[in-house]
This record gives sequence, structure tokens and C-alpha cells, in this order.
Amino acid sequence: SQLIDTFARAYGKTVKWALAIHAAHDVDGLIWTSRRCDPATALILFGDRVAPNDLEVLTSTRIAASNALFSELRQFAGRAGITIIL
Repeated sequence: SQLIDTFARAYGKTVKWALAIHAAHDVDGLIWTSRRCDPATALILFGDRVAPNDLEVLTSTRIAASNALFSELRQFAGRAGITIIL
């Protein structure tokens, strides 16, 4: 919990952990349960280990075409302290 259940003021320390994990292990990234959006998962992929061709878009939705989806995105952004400006 000291690594993944932290507040924004500890993010600098979590970045150091990510760097250490990257350096010490042959992993492509990290996945964990999001504290802010529990039970959703958060994912970080290390760019030097995962190439764009390693990923495949299965479906996509234009956010601007869906008022409900855009509203949901704004709620997520608000919880994360992000302001969306159009």
C-alpha cells in the first residue's frame, strides 16, 4: 500500500520506484488497482519495452460524438484534478 495507495504528494517517490523496477526487472510495465477510481485498474507501459506495433486497437469511440461518454470523461478528469478545456 505504500507504493500504490498514495496521495499526489508522494508521486515523486512512486516515480523512483517505477525507475527502480524498470532497471531491476525485465517487465513491460506495471498494472494496479487505482486508488482514485477503485476498482478500475491503472496501467503504465515502459516505452522502451513496448512498441506501438505491440498494441492493437480493438474498438474506438469518438468522445465528441457521445455526450454520455464525454460527461463520464469529465467526471474522471475532475476526480484526478484535471480540467478539460475545449
